[in-house]
Amino acid sequence: AADGSEADLAPVTLGVLIGDVDGNARVSGTDVYLLRLVTGSYTNPGNFRRDVDLSGTLDGSDVYQVRLRSGNYLPEP
Repeated sequence: AADGSEADLAPVTLGVLIGDVDGNARVSGTDVYLLRLVTGSYTNPGNFRRDVDLSGTLDGSDVYQVRLRSGNYLPEP
């Protein structure tokens, strides 16, 4: 409510797509390419989406996981 006594409710949809490192709701060769550019690096605020296995390092395991998911996508909201 506007007076702050109760919160208005609103539905929220959240889509999570493992392997979608560029955030476009699809896993494709572009995601694999972007990950390969930084393979061997540690995770940081600029590349954390690419750490698919959450190991803290961007490596062949991440590339493999993204390649396995290539072709997956989130449905339109």
